[in-house]
Amino acid sequence: GCIERGDDFLYLDHGYWQRESLYRCIVGETHLTRVVDRPADRLGKAKLAPAKRGGRHVVVIPPSGLVEQLYRAHLWLPTTLQRLAESTDRPVVTKQKDGRTMRDACNGAHAVVTFGSVAGVEAAMLGYPVFAGPICPTRPISAGRLEDIETPAEADREAWLRSLSYAQWTLDEIERLNLREYDYSCA
Repeated sequence: GCIERGDDFLYLDHGYWQRESLYRCIVGETHLTRVVDRPADRLGKAKLAPAKRGGRHVVVIPPSGLVEQLYRAHLWLPTTLQRLAESTDRPVVTKQKDGRTMRDACNGAHAVVTFGSVAGVEAAMLGYPVFAGPICPTRPISAGRLEDIETPAEADREAWLRSLSYAQWTLDEIERLNLREYDYSCA
């Protein structure tokens, strides 16, 4: 596909928040994985909860079947679970798309681990440290290496959130974007 060949493409999907009315628009990748300096004027309803520390369990968000296939990430979940078993004694909860909200899955969590998911954005906005995979939109604020799960790093979530707010648009706005000058490619 496009990713394997290195072809240019424009990726459109539901936004990072207000998913019923905003759509992300990314050049050459599925998520924005860098921070671009942007003002706060597009944040809308997006709010950052205070950072949460000291929870009990680790939540793991595996890649969806499509993402697993697209990025050949079939071994990510078992490898990640093994690395966690070697790095922490905390209980590990795997969050599937099972109807539970991220808020419920994360309640009382120490940290969240994800390959590349909008659910990681929600977890970070809720205040949980996120250990992010290579294509994850939380990559710029990743809490560090998985081996450091016990001591998550903190990052500037404000700049990151402002950046993401400029990577999602209403359908009317997308029609007006000048894609030749659109800077939301990945690093």
